[in-house]
Amino acid sequence: GCYQIDIKTGNVTPVLNDDNMGPQPTERSQDGKTIFYVRQDHKAKIYQIFAQDLESGTEKEIYRSDGDLYISISPDGRWLSVYSRVMTNVLGMSDKKPRLNIIPSAGGEPRELYRFEEGIDIGAGGGDTWTVDGKYILYTMKSPEKEIEKWDLYRIPANGGTPEKPGMEMGGFAMNLSVHPDGRQIRSEGRRV
Repeated sequence: GCYQIDIKTGNVTPVLNDDNMGPQPTERSQDGKTIFYVRQDHKAKIYQIFAQDLESGTEKEIYRSDGDLYISISPDGRWLSVYSRVMTNVLGMSDKKPRLNIIPSAGGEPRELYRFEEGIDIGAGGGDTWTVDGKYILYTMKSPEKEIEKWDLYRIPANGGTPEKPGMEMGGFAMNLSVHPDGRQIRSEGRRV
């Protein structure tokens, strides 16, 4: 489920309860009226992104995939970045490669920003995040040449292009990246970059 906490009173209010929600973080629209989340159907091996209107309770499917999905909403609320992980079948085989797409938050066709090499993992359980100005999407990636404790920070232009490596490295895997409103600090699971 997803809950809202009043930081002044400490009161906790359920916002969304769905037994098929994935462990991925939810995203909320800029006006606070819509929540975006990933629903998993393990039997059918389908992963869906839904937008739920919090006032009416109506929901709309935005996107679906046969690969696990992680989402992040753009600062202007118009786009969702969607990271899709490699999914393997019962025999352990897969022809899928992880990819980073963006789609309109109102629904529509995805646009592929980048397709990673097979076996590459970005985010290690958390997806990506947007820069404050909405021009770049940030993500972390473990380099195949490095031991598991080292992850590098990358950014890719939201309008497409080649990923850039600003030269920041983190010990341990990095999850749930977030950018401070001043745009000068990046946080990851309590670690500051």
